[in-house]
Parts: sequence; structure tokens; C-alpha cells
Amino acid sequence: YSLRSATMQEMYIPMLVHMVTTWQLIHFSFSDHFRWDPKTIKYLNWLSMLCSLDTDELDWALPANLLRARNMYLAGLTASIIGALLFVMVVYSDLFGRATRQLKEIENSEGYRQEVKRGQTGLTTRAMGKEHIRKKSVDRRVSMWSLFIWTCTTVLVVPIAKSIIRFYDCDRDPGHTPSYYLHLVPSMACYEKVHLGMVAPLAALLMIFILMSLP
Repeated sequence: YSLRSATMQEMYIPMLVHMVTTWQLIHFSFSDHFRWDPKTIKYLNWLSMLCSLDTDELDWALPANLLRARNMYLAGLTASIIGALLFVMVVYSDLFGRATRQLKEIENSEGYRQEVKRGQTGLTTRAMGKEHIRKKSVDRRVSMWSLFIWTCTTVLVVPIAKSIIRFYDCDRDPGHTPSYYLHLVPSMACYEKVHLGMVAPLAALLMIFILMSLP
């Protein structure tokens, strides 16, 4: 066994997870179902929104001609963000696998072993060898990609699932037109026309994300 100092990721990631989880809980608590003072929760909503993939606070950026279609626009924006995240996850997962194989090839190469024998590892006064410099560069990319994948498959699991499930939350009210409508977009009839075309793609996105989140 050997002793070593904790890396930056090992030191700060646990604190980051606790912070993000706290803001997610705040966001779920300070919802429209409770009558909180708007002035009190204004900034809390902004911070929790960033941790919950909730775009409801972005209506200030809408053009005037889109304010009537606010919920529809924000729903599309949320779905776009989730789709982009899934695409990047797939790309990074492939790049991560390639980089991991490249690391093994470098470590098994004759040049790398010779540099170890000569002490060109960067841990002594001797300059780091070419293969060790190459390995360090690949290590950095692997660390960056693994951190992104870890974030998407841990702290973002609940927000992504919640954001997709919102598209299946329908209300029934005989006095409303339509009588069976999407809670997020009251003007949209559930499982008809536009909503019907959204259901299958969103379900596929959720299934892909869940499968990619499995260890």
C-alpha cells in the first residue's frame, strides 16, 4: 500500500454534490404549489434552476411576440437542453473509451518503459519523456470526460427525469378548452396532434438516458 495526497476532484466533488443536491431540494420545495413570498425566493429560484435544468426563469429573454406561447417555448427549450446533453454524453462516452485504450497502449509501449528506467517520469529532476508527456495529456482528457459523464449520471439524473416527466403530466377540467390538457402548456391537448408527436421521442430520450446512467 502507498500513501498519496487527495486529488482536487476527490476534495471538491463531495462538497459540490451536497451543494447541488441542496439547491435541487430547494427548487422542488419552492414550487408553484406553495405560496412563498416572491421576493424571498427570487434568487433561490435562479440558483436552483441552474441545478435542476428548469427553464421557467428564462422568460425574461423571450421576444414580445412569444410571450403568449411562453410555456410552449420553455418546454421546447428544456427538451432541447436534455437532448443536447444526451448527445454529448454519447460522444464523450465513445471518446472516453478510446482514450482509456490509448492510455493502456502508451503504458505498454517500449518507449514508455525505457523512460521509466531512465527516470524521465517528471517525478525527479530529469525532464519528462515524450511518452510521459503524451500520457499526461491523455490523462487530462480522460479526467475531464469522466467528470462530465459522472455529473450527468449522478446529480443530473433527477432533474432530467423530472423535466421529461413534466410532458406527461396532464389535467382534466370539463370547463377548460381543451378539457384534457398538458399542465405545463394548458393550451395543448394531451395525446393529440402536437403532444402525441412529442410523447414517443421524449420516452426514447428518457430510456436512452436511463440505460446510459446504469453502471
